[in-house]
Amino acid sequence: MLRKNLSFYSLLLLILLFSSCTKAPLLLFQPNTVPAKSTFTENVFDVTQTQSQITTHPEADINPSISPDGKWIAFSSKRSGNMDIWVKPISGGSAVQLTTHRADDISPTWAPNSKKLAFVSFRDDALGDIWEVSLVKGQNQFYTRGKPKKITVHLGVDTSPVYSPEGKYIAFSSDRDGKQNIYFYQVRTKKFVQITQTGGIQPTWSPIGRRIGFIAFHKNAPSNGQLFYANLSFDKKLPRVRSIVPVTTGNTIDAFPCWNPLKNEIFFTRYDQDTDGDGKVTVNDQPGLWKVILHNIDNNKKSNNNYKKIEASGAK
Repeated sequence: MLRKNLSFYSLLLLILLFSSCTKAPLLLFQPNTVPAKSTFTENVFDVTQTQSQITTHPEADINPSISPDGKWIAFSSKRSGNMDIWVKPISGGSAVQLTTHRADDISPTWAPNSKKLAFVSFRDDALGDIWEVSLVKGQNQFYTRGKPKKITVHLGVDTSPVYSPEGKYIAFSSDRDGKQNIYFYQVRTKKFVQITQTGGIQPTWSPIGRRIGFIAFHKNAPSNGQLFYANLSFDKKLPRVRSIVPVTTGNTIDAFPCWNPLKNEIFFTRYDQDTDGDGKVTVNDQPGLWKVILHNIDNNKKSNNNYKKIEASGAK
């Protein structure tokens, strides 16, 4: 059991440090023994692409996170010798270093008012803690106010932080109960609330903050990560889960969900083809970007959801 856990955390750290996803990927995928095929119809459509490079430093720049006003980008960069949090204008300009610790800081996420950034740091825990730094906006740049503050103190995995739309909570993934689950940190009271009980990682908020999407393993497909969302109630002092709704099912591997901040649709990564020819579908295969449009969401129905594979014109 110990060896299995060490293997899990070794993979976890590798994914955290080298992934280009904003939401820190935290899913250990087990391979399927038979090549999986999507159970959903693919609707491939053209996407007009206008590409421009934002950073040009020779060192690694990863984990981009866009500010609420769409004008700034926070990211993790190794340009100072190890991974630290940086920020720069999207329109162009110099990048400013926000964290300077010799341990790695990754996966920044903006507060809705742009006055704080939460991020994952390995400075006190080799498996990661959630930290927060206050920001001051100058004429042409952001700067820090005071030192970063530690939010979680659990000796284990605390990662994938994301603020709720109104900024009252930070959702994150933690193994503090023995397995990865979704937790909320209440900013005002500094209390922690466990949201999922049977597993959950990579949280993503719905536009008005009444639902939280996440990846978990379905009991009927224990080898595959699948997309779910939880309906939340805030009628008491602490949030509670009213219901959990499955969004995707089948033999695919789904990961890295991102809820559209303006619509009831979720973008996610899907591994559904054995592209390396080894007879199984794993995260070593080439994934695609998909989105699911959630219909009848208030009735907790999933039968009419529309699934689309997003593929640029001419992409292979």
